[in-house]
Amino acid sequence: MAIHQEVTLAAPPSTIYELLTNSEKFSLATGMPATIGAGEGAEFSLFAAHVEGRQIELIKNERVVQAWRFPGWPQGIYTLVRLTLVPVEEGTKLLLDQDAIPDGVSPLYDTWLEHIATNWATFYFKPFINYLQATLEVA
Repeated sequence: MAIHQEVTLAAPPSTIYELLTNSEKFSLATGMPATIGAGEGAEFSLFAAHVEGRQIELIKNERVVQAWRFPGWPQGIYTLVRLTLVPVEEGTKLLLDQDAIPDGVSPLYDTWLEHIATNWATFYFKPFINYLQATLEVA
């Protein structure tokens, strides 16, 4: 099972990369605690430890690849998240590709696929858009 979603954000790729890889900026944008280790292989914990994993590949201002897991999943089960940053006239097109999503019922939805696909907009895209709008208004 896989997810592909796209959103255009009104900021350059360098700003979006920082939001994705900097604990303080991610927390400010989402309003949720995050600890994001720097460098490939580093651990991260997002949304007050509701998502945890490792940085797999970090190409500055271009791509972030992470192995994700939810705390209730069996040990060793991860889903692979690829976030690609494409510069566009309006700012950055963020391409999300996520695969290896396990079967099963999530605590909130009929499947983990539905749970994860639904919540990208709720926990990433909308908060990032709101944060960027607020940041641009202050600047």
